[in-house]
Amino acid sequence: MTGTIFTNFDYHLKNEKKQILLLMDNCPSHCVPSNLDNIKMLFFPPNSTGLIQPVDLGIIKTFKTHFTRHKLMYLTDLLEQQNISVYSSYKKLTLKDTVIFVKMAWEDVSEKTIANCFGILSNPFKKNHVVEVQDIAVEKTDIFDPLEVEEFLNFEYSENDTFQDVEDIENIKNEEEVEAEVESNEVESNDSIDK
Repeated sequence: MTGTIFTNFDYHLKNEKKQILLLMDNCPSHCVPSNLDNIKMLFFPPNSTGLIQPVDLGIIKTFKTHFTRHKLMYLTDLLEQQNISVYSSYKKLTLKDTVIFVKMAWEDVSEKTIANCFGILSNPFKKNHVVEVQDIAVEKTDIFDPLEVEEFLNFEYSENDTFQDVEDIENIKNEEEVEAEVESNEVESNDSIDK
């Protein structure tokens, strides 16, 4: 962060009559002005990255999980409302949408999550549980097979992809069930002929 960023941030905090404690790592590129009134800086001790990493991972991973959930919900709504391809729905995302997702995701990170992450520093043997993106996707999209969720999240979309109706998906499943039943009957028939 540059001195200008710190000064602007301090100015806005002064107008809002707020004071903050800013915890920072010892990155040499941080240029901290000495005349900050509303920001108190506290630098982590040298070589403490390994100790604070769980804090970093816990909070950031939770934030990213919420961000991804909001983005997926938005894309799903676009697909359902406009009946467009997945590729087209991704192309409709704007910078404004992304900023909105960031705001919503940060609001979803609870104080308890942040406190739990800092609790790790006081008790290094405590293991923090972070909700995985897949867990939230399963909960929000009613996809019950984790493999299907992972395929959905990591799928490479193209312009030719279209959103299938639930009926189409059910028909495909019904066809697969019929094929499996026919194969099962054929195996049983062959077994009875062999006897």
